[in-house]
Amino acid sequence: MLFILAFLLLCPGFAAAQTSGFSVRQDFLFGETVSLDDASPCASLPSLSFDSSAFSKAWHRQCPGHDVHRFKPLQLVAPTLLFATGASIAFVPEWKSSVDVPLRDCLQRDGHSQLRFDDYVQYLPVATVYGLNLCGLKGQHGYRDLTNLTAASYIIAIGLMASMKYTIDVERPNGHRFSFPSGHTITAFTGAEILRREYRDYPYIGVAGYAVATGVGFMRIYNNRHWLSDVLAGAGIAILSTSIAYWLPPYLRF
Repeated sequence: MLFILAFLLLCPGFAAAQTSGFSVRQDFLFGETVSLDDASPCASLPSLSFDSSAFSKAWHRQCPGHDVHRFKPLQLVAPTLLFATGASIAFVPEWKSSVDVPLRDCLQRDGHSQLRFDDYVQYLPVATVYGLNLCGLKGQHGYRDLTNLTAASYIIAIGLMASMKYTIDVERPNGHRFSFPSGHTITAFTGAEILRREYRDYPYIGVAGYAVATGVGFMRIYNNRHWLSDVLAGAGIAILSTSIAYWLPPYLRF
């Protein structure tokens, strides 16, 4: 239910950006302008012809903000606290036994069945970034730069995750291997941080993205696939990785 509510928070943004009194709609890819006031059930649809110039402009559109890629030390606070807290709980035995284990026992005491939709919802935040752009609500970057930033964010995040997950090899709460940190959480929070940065002028969109990512993290604990410490560390890695990716363009010019 949390995921549905979070996603529905984005709908007002679609409507506000796409229509003005529901009178005119500009098709993003095909360059057709349709008057909705004159439309009728019998009206013929406009012919669609791919507008390569419109797509080219959307692909190469430059970032309008001058401080989007600026390094700000305060941006290190949240990911550092999240990762440090998660790592402390995971590797300090007293913390593990007083935080991770009791929470696992509380959530698993009823022997509920697993809900697997977090396998799919983890991709919702990053998919929403592209979906909003397609609907006409432009983010900070065109498709080319957005794709480069998204790829860089996930490459950094997955690299950090793999280097820890397969070398530390923490046991999962269900007895399986490779628990720390949570990969699903990293995927969701990386997308949420990209969504927040791209639509920083629309704070509620970032809040919705983080609500979905938090829900994914909770479901990993609820399904007995991860400890709380795995989720906290994964969120920290995701936010830090995305921040690094957004700091790189002035030096790499991609």
